[in-house]
Amino acid sequence: MKKLIATIGLLAAIIGGGFFAYETFRHKPVHGIIVLDYDKQKIDNKLAQLDKDAKQVQVEGKWQDDNHLLVLSQEEALKLTTLKALNKVTTEKDHFLFEPVTKLPDQLPLLFSKDSTITVTDDAGETITPNQTEYVVLGDSSMFVSHILVTDNAMYQKFQNAPTIHIAAIRSNEDASKVITDYKDLKIQQMYNPDNQ
Repeated sequence: MKKLIATIGLLAAIIGGGFFAYETFRHKPVHGIIVLDYDKQKIDNKLAQLDKDAKQVQVEGKWQDDNHLLVLSQEEALKLTTLKALNKVTTEKDHFLFEPVTKLPDQLPLLFSKDSTITVTDDAGETITPNQTEYVVLGDSSMFVSHILVTDNAMYQKFQNAPTIHIAAIRSNEDASKVITDYKDLKIQQMYNPDNQ
């Protein structure tokens, strides 16, 4: 019986030590969070709680929930580039590499998507044909926002029936993995690494 208790204690110590070692040596903190919600006030309330050193940018877009499409004017998309929130994706063997988008092409509309065959339609049901498609994601993932359409102001007006969604990109010294749950009441919240460039 003593050997069983000693073995269980030893296993618990090994598991606890392994978890501590992983947290200490393998976990690399991520310092960015991107949130989206229909209610701007909810985002504003969260941003008001940030420490004074946190950097943030807020933009407004249109949201098509059926295909997870975010529609942004060129001006709003450029704001996201200031905190490296739009990243071009390339692959090298089994690794995804992210390069921040710093400049948008002049040829609009522009579709950021892994899937270049997606059909985007405006409020009137007219198909939007992008002049260019690139594999660019919001943050480090396309899990929640699958496609981003960047348009000029005239074309953006064609999406007025789509719900307005508010986006905030936050760069903080806090480890995002430890504070992401503070944003769980918002529609979409995801971590991203503005330092991983």
